[in-house]
Amino acid sequence: MTYELTDRKQKCVICLSSDTEGEKQMDSMLDPDYIRTRPRRRNNNPPRSNQNMEIETVFPGVDGISIGRKRRAPWKRANNGNEELKAKPRKRRKPAFRLSRSITQSKSDEKTVLSLLMNQNAIFEYDRVQYSVDNGPSLKEGIARRDGIWCRCCNKLMTVWEFEIHAGSNLKMPYFNIKMVRTSKSLLNLLVALCEIEEAERRHFNHVGPIPGATDANDDACQICADGGELICCENCPSTFHPSCLEMESIPQGDWLCPYCVCIFCDGGNRDMLTCQQCQKKFHWECFLERQPIDLKIYWLTQFCGPNCEQIDCKLHRLIGVKHEIKEGFSWTLLRRLDPFDDIDVQTRMECNSKSALALEVLNECFMSCTDRHTRINILQSVVYNRGSNLSRMNFEGFYTLILEKKDAIVSAATIRMHKNDLAEMPYIATRERYRCMGLSRMLFDALRYVFSCIGAKHLVIPSLPELANMWQEKYGFRPIDDVVKQKLMTYNTLMFPGTIRLQMTFPDTSASSSRAMDIGANKESRLKLPLLDLNLSPPEAADDELAEPVPYGKQIKSD
Repeated sequence: MTYELTDRKQKCVICLSSDTEGEKQMDSMLDPDYIRTRPRRRNNNPPRSNQNMEIETVFPGVDGISIGRKRRAPWKRANNGNEELKAKPRKRRKPAFRLSRSITQSKSDEKTVLSLLMNQNAIFEYDRVQYSVDNGPSLKEGIARRDGIWCRCCNKLMTVWEFEIHAGSNLKMPYFNIKMVRTSKSLLNLLVALCEIEEAERRHFNHVGPIPGATDANDDACQICADGGELICCENCPSTFHPSCLEMESIPQGDWLCPYCVCIFCDGGNRDMLTCQQCQKKFHWECFLERQPIDLKIYWLTQFCGPNCEQIDCKLHRLIGVKHEIKEGFSWTLLRRLDPFDDIDVQTRMECNSKSALALEVLNECFMSCTDRHTRINILQSVVYNRGSNLSRMNFEGFYTLILEKKDAIVSAATIRMHKNDLAEMPYIATRERYRCMGLSRMLFDALRYVFSCIGAKHLVIPSLPELANMWQEKYGFRPIDDVVKQKLMTYNTLMFPGTIRLQMTFPDTSASSSRAMDIGANKESRLKLPLLDLNLSPPEAADDELAEPVPYGKQIKSD
């Protein structure tokens, strides 16, 4: 059964005085196309006015009897045409605390420890904080923002360390003494709870194993150049090499051990060997006793292959977490993922681990996903968290992260690893997009020179795309690797990417000033004002055609 759609524009009103009209209304309501519309309700309560006029309104009633009622006249704008009527303002309670516009104008994309806590919902933006010692009275109060703490007494934005100094304290424990007013928890307690959740991910070990059912358990990429092809396999580990990368004239017959599976003293190989914590080289304990008969107990406990690696590790350990002020609010810090059993205080450990996570975010913004095509391991994350592996090519222990900060916000980061004092590598360096073309890369390189002067490093190698090799050589002083560095690359485990080339930078001999540099670097009491020797840390003016960072060696950069 079909119906024709009809337009119902005219309203039908039921009138009780006529039965015929009521029947028509009932018939229309039985029509399936009928839509009943309700008339608009009249405003029977108009606003009050000083002039109360009563008018009579007539409504149709039953049996033709009209019903009248009185209502007040509409509200008028003017009284007697002269003075304007104004409503009496309603009293409102004054809020106890109100955020000004200057407080709420925070930069939401800054990479600070406070922003990390806010992203994890540990604290909320614009929460009230206070600085108090041992649950004592509040010395200063402020507002937590992503880019710092807004002081309520002077209406200025400060860093966490500046807020402690502003409170009149010299304890150098801001994360322990700055507490949330809402929860009475310190920032240090919130960081400990946050790091415990991510600790399992950071302690992850890159175990590489063959696919179930596979007959070949060796790696599919060369240890030195990271490319595939015809490879020779080590009998002791899954590492593989190109004969040309090792400069072999002929393929060895019988069992062959790679350079990472032999003793650095006797070139012999067996499974009863120790691994140096600094250079990751293996050695026999008997061979070590023959060549290093001094203070053996220390080396046995720390498992270093010699005094050289022990001194490098000690010097770098002293620089971890020390903040070096430069100028105009910029500072640099050497970071490393720290474990609970490391001999470092809790505040430094939590700050280093939190800023390492922030540095990873900065590098992820600038580089595409760096996943190894053979093992499917996240290389960038493993480098920042210095994860180990049973495969030498995926073993990233010994990596450090050097960050450049502006008012506690990370603006640039680089990853470095030292192999004794002969060779150092830097596979990643990046600057956030909003801070590019400001000379920050040169400032970061000056900080790297300071670190390398402390340990006496001689050569720095980087992987670079071929089309960017001229830029590195002209602006930063890199050059193609020579035969001396090429021989060292065969014996050290360095990170390489397919389709890239290696460049090197040679540092002058800084052995005379390295001891004086470490005396300054070891002084953690000068955390906020630490001189940087004779290094020219004032970056030169950036050229107009300077390449926007990050420098994309190793991987391609994300394009907008």
